[in-house]
Amino acid sequence: MYENNPVLVNEEYTDFRDPKVFWYEQKQHWVMVLAAGDRVQFYASYDLKTWTFASEFGMQEGSHEGVWECPDLIELPIEGTEGESKWVLILSIGDHPDYTEGSRTQYFIGEFDGTSFKNENNSDSILWLDHGRDNYAGVTWSDVQRPDRAKLFIGWMSNWKYANLTPTQEWRSAMTLPRELRLRHTPSGIQIVQLPIPALQLLREQGKSLHWEDINIRPGGNLLAGLNGERYELICEIEVDHVEEVGFNLRSSDTEKTVVGYRGAEKRLFVNRCESGESGFHNQFACRHDVQLEPIEGRIRLHLFIDHSSVEIFANDGELVITDQIFPDPSSVGLELYTCGGEATIHRLDFHPLQSIYSYEPVFG
Repeated sequence: MYENNPVLVNEEYTDFRDPKVFWYEQKQHWVMVLAAGDRVQFYASYDLKTWTFASEFGMQEGSHEGVWECPDLIELPIEGTEGESKWVLILSIGDHPDYTEGSRTQYFIGEFDGTSFKNENNSDSILWLDHGRDNYAGVTWSDVQRPDRAKLFIGWMSNWKYANLTPTQEWRSAMTLPRELRLRHTPSGIQIVQLPIPALQLLREQGKSLHWEDINIRPGGNLLAGLNGERYELICEIEVDHVEEVGFNLRSSDTEKTVVGYRGAEKRLFVNRCESGESGFHNQFACRHDVQLEPIEGRIRLHLFIDHSSVEIFANDGELVITDQIFPDPSSVGLELYTCGGEATIHRLDFHPLQSIYSYEPVFG
């Protein structure tokens, strides 16, 4: 411990916290970004003991539906370019009683010169890191050296609307799967893409994976009849041009199901957890939420991870992500692939049962 702590105090703000410190090579100094009410402040230091105010960002930028928390400032590569990158400022916003979604995480893309951050989008533009209800206060690993310069990210899988009320025993809340972060040029501009780390493939149960290609699914049919599980991974590519709705009923039984579906005409990907299991602990937990997902040449690609009490969805190679908690009865282990209002073509579908990470034994060699 340093005898002269604290090294930085600002009594102007009730919330002056969550510092993230990193070394800025170009100016050979340390940078600290921290939350100061509904904005962030940047400080610089050469010895980590004496800090000088550098700049402030955010008073007129992005969403202010709650107090700002857990800032993280990182430089991310842009896919498909030769060494091009942008700086990304990640910020979580706390729950507000009038805000249906509760606590969420937004991000800004721009430039950082070691002193100040400049947002390259309009000040009222809001970019959400996750379109579910349960990915909050995430940060990235420091100093992970990767050939592609991507960053590794993990979030808190909960929401301050009900974080203290979830129906669990001996534990409360969990972390999201670790994700790789990078940037991608999209029709809507440069955006973060998130992909599950490749090491998760080590959890697949050997010899139990199933694979299908180019199968037509009609209303009333279920390609996955007879399959069930508490932990598994689904990877699919679906043609959606001529179907009203297609999707999965996950962790299902006669009385429970979590629906992950796509509405073709509206081009909306959705999660419906109204019948997902126990939900009476908060009147806004049981809900249906969706997000615009544009098909790529008439198809959508989904990568889903289903666990005892969570669903994590990576759509179109990570361009959109939805993370949600669910609390099904342990007996609700059914799985259904459904379609309505037309026939859907499944160009690829992989089903991977997953080992528990608590019992996983790595194999070296």
